[in-house]
Amino acid sequence: MTTLFDVTLEVARALGELKTGTTDSAGTTTTAIDSNIGGDDDDWNGGTFWHIDDSEFSEISDYASSTGTITILDALTAATAEGDRYAIADKEYPLDRITDAINQELTSIRYPKTDITTITIADEQSEYDLPSDCHDLRQVYYEVEEDSNEHLWTRFPNWEVQKTATGSADKLVINWHGIASDYDLKLVYVTRHSAVYDDSDTIDESIRIERIVPSAVVNLMLYNLQDMNTANESYGKYLDMWMNRAEQAKLYYPIRLPPIDGKVMALGTSDREVKVQSI
Repeated sequence: MTTLFDVTLEVARALGELKTGTTDSAGTTTTAIDSNIGGDDDDWNGGTFWHIDDSEFSEISDYASSTGTITILDALTAATAEGDRYAIADKEYPLDRITDAINQELTSIRYPKTDITTITIADEQSEYDLPSDCHDLRQVYYEVEEDSNEHLWTRFPNWEVQKTATGSADKLVINWHGIASDYDLKLVYVTRHSAVYDDSDTIDESIRIERIVPSAVVNLMLYNLQDMNTANESYGKYLDMWMNRAEQAKLYYPIRLPPIDGKVMALGTSDREVKVQSI
């Protein structure tokens, strides 16, 4: 299971911004202490602290070099203890900007999802609300057995999606009444990933972290490029390298979408309907 914590940490690592260490004294829920950090007071202010052992992150609000004390804005679940692993990064790439860069990539990705809880067949009903995140329904199955371990899902032979008003869930229209009531339908569809903001927010398993990180790095570098007043040749070459890596990652870690059942659909800008076959 990949979380936002994991991705932010790997993005900072990829950028070469990460400093890792181990606490040498007990701290609190808002402080971590490592006398080996070094540097000057406030060096890490505005940066990011990752508590690796508990998979939590927070913005750094203060750094005291005399004791090696990092103070964070958001309290951790538990106080830091001696020997805890941590990582820190300075304010060049702040946490909120790292998160935004990740979400810019994540929310653009289409991935498959399966739903077996939303629709249950009812007597004398042929229209059902689809899940709100169902953007592209690919397959519909009906339940043969009411058993949590043996549903015996069978491909539904005749269905269509009925568009509704903006803001309302689309309808699944089934044109076959041979299914007993109280049996579930399985929906296989394509959706887009929602944005993630908390360290424990999870990324769908179909989306590899190796795919997200390079694109997030590119997004961050483009943010910084906009802030630069002069051209930087070495920075441009570094950006080109990461852009190439991002494209390669999309090839190496593609999202496997389910095939589409044969349906009648409109193509292009005309009203002409074309029959397409299942992939």
